[in-house]
Amino acid sequence: YKISIVKDLYPAIDIADSRDSTISDDVYVQGIIQDDYGFSKLEIVENRNGKENIKDIVIKAKGIYEQFYYTLVPDSTNAFYFFRVWDNDRIGGPKYTDSRKLSIRTVTKAELEAVNNQLADSISNKLSDGMDAIDKMEKKISDFKMEQLVGDLKPWEIQEKMKELNQLKKDVVDFLNNVTKNNKEFTENEKLLKYDEELTKKAKEIQELMEGLLDDEMKELLKQFEEMAKEFNAQKAEKLTEKMELNLEKLKEQMEMSLELFKKYGMEKDLLQQADKLNEMADSLENDKSQKEDSAGNLKEEFKKWEQEYEKKLEEDKELKKPLGLEDLKKERDEVNRAADDLAKKDSGKPAKEKRSKASKSLKNLAEKMKNMLGQQGGEGEFVDLEDIRQIRNSLNDYSIKQEELNNRIEKMNLVNPIFTEVIRGQKELEDKFLTIRDSLKSIGYKQPVITKIVGAELFHVETSLKNLFESYSDGRADVVRIEQNKIMTEVNSIAVKLDELIRSMQNSKGSGKSNKGFMDSKKPKEGEQSGSDKLSKSKATQESLKEQLKSAIQKMKSGSNGKKDREGLAKMLGEREMMRKALEGITQGGGLGEDARKKANDALNMMKEVEKDIIYNRLGDQTLEKDNLIKTRLLEAENAEKERENENRRESKEFRGSFEPNRRELSKELDQNKVLEQMLKYNELKLKRFYQEKYQKYIESTKK
Repeated sequence: YKISIVKDLYPAIDIADSRDSTISDDVYVQGIIQDDYGFSKLEIVENRNGKENIKDIVIKAKGIYEQFYYTLVPDSTNAFYFFRVWDNDRIGGPKYTDSRKLSIRTVTKAELEAVNNQLADSISNKLSDGMDAIDKMEKKISDFKMEQLVGDLKPWEIQEKMKELNQLKKDVVDFLNNVTKNNKEFTENEKLLKYDEELTKKAKEIQELMEGLLDDEMKELLKQFEEMAKEFNAQKAEKLTEKMELNLEKLKEQMEMSLELFKKYGMEKDLLQQADKLNEMADSLENDKSQKEDSAGNLKEEFKKWEQEYEKKLEEDKELKKPLGLEDLKKERDEVNRAADDLAKKDSGKPAKEKRSKASKSLKNLAEKMKNMLGQQGGEGEFVDLEDIRQIRNSLNDYSIKQEELNNRIEKMNLVNPIFTEVIRGQKELEDKFLTIRDSLKSIGYKQPVITKIVGAELFHVETSLKNLFESYSDGRADVVRIEQNKIMTEVNSIAVKLDELIRSMQNSKGSGKSNKGFMDSKKPKEGEQSGSDKLSKSKATQESLKEQLKSAIQKMKSGSNGKKDREGLAKMLGEREMMRKALEGITQGGGLGEDARKKANDALNMMKEVEKDIIYNRLGDQTLEKDNLIKTRLLEAENAEKERENENRRESKEFRGSFEPNRRELSKELDQNKVLEQMLKYNELKLKRFYQEKYQKYIESTKK
């Protein structure tokens, strides 16, 4: 026999840890243990300041290999953790092996706030630096185009210019990438800090907006720009630099709006914290049972610091392009200062408890005013009115209809046709109208990031198509004009649809009781106020009741019973009908009904007057009942029309408040024709000799007669 002795090995352990900070601060550990003869136990060891706390982890009694999972819940104190596995050596005694140590702790709220303050400064600086880099790049491109036009550049100089432009391009991209990276970390930290649900939502919207700054179109242009540096082509360079200028301008505008929104977010957050600080100061006064004399001094000192911080916010607000419109709250602040002075007086005769209570109420009143101002408890703050968005949507729908009409007019038509010139003139008027719509959307975009995100790219594409359209007309390319018109319609419709979806979303969430900070609806009836359709429905129900009374009175008259009591009943019924008519007149004159509903309601009013005359002159009969039935029918039609208007989001030009017609002096027919001819000749720039040019002009004039 041959006997080999094998030494009992130490057990082995290996662990891997991971953390998903978007869900919680917990650390998830996955481990593997193995031994040649099996295990006796597995432990988790927590070491705090040299003291160990050991807990057993349940494992299988048999087996030489096993996986285990464990969740560590760290706190803000310094600690490290490791796992210890024991084998089952019955001869020499169990041996153990320790895993690597995990040093984990949660970041305190103060530490996380400090990190985010640094990130906020970094994001603001990077956006500002990025806009400066774009300005430099735009100037370099403009100078490069001018030098190319003059033709003074040598090949090596062109290469140097392209290198400079590419370096500026790289700077812009680096700034944007850093902004995206920092803002993502900033938003995740804000979620962990749990300031306010609506603020967290807004931070996420701003993050998505910043992530979309460098879109696919811009990336492709930058790529082409970089490739052009390797193989320069003058004709391609001219077109590419022109596109680049347009896209850089759009990018700078988006960055400017993002920076403004980011600053406003920071201000709203800081102001909410300041309001919470006031409430903490108030609670501290109420809970102070020691009645120390220095409580007044502490209050004055703390409130003075608070006022200094608030004054800074007022100054920051003035520097914004679209300020929040913060109030100085001087009246409320003076009230707190007076309460603090009163608290400091020893001979006022008032009990200290009463004075502390008064100071506490003053602080809480100031905090409430601040939150009201920020829209937290019913104030408007930075609210966007859904009715304004509806009007912009309707303007876009009207714009699309007008654009479609112009597009249809020039189908199968060439540029020499005078009608084409009229269409281009109409297109110019539409361009002016679009600039107004764009400015309106941009103004709202400075308030709410969701608007900026919705309309950013489409607005730019419409502007680009308008530019291409007029250039194509000048170059005599009628087919391209129609293509650009179709593109404009597509983009305009896309914006209108997105705005419509936003309106529906806001209306549905308001109806479900969800919070919608940032949006209000001036057109929606206030709490306790009935809509137009509800009022009409109530009038219809009242009319049904009055109709039954009238029917009963007519039947009595036919049966021959018409005594004093019945005449009193008719007088009472007449009074009720007059009251109902006046109520309906109030509804129609209140301005809340749509055009169709108001017209139907007015028809019902006229019928009511006719029925009242029949009652007064004692000429009741079947014809009176027919009139009464018509009243109910018209009220039903008015109610349905108003319900349709309240729920309708279709293209309806009648709701548009503006006008597509510019303010201009009316021209006589002859002058108007001459202007058309002059414009057509100017646009087409016909290269004809004078004799043929005069012949051509006479021919055009003859076709206009």
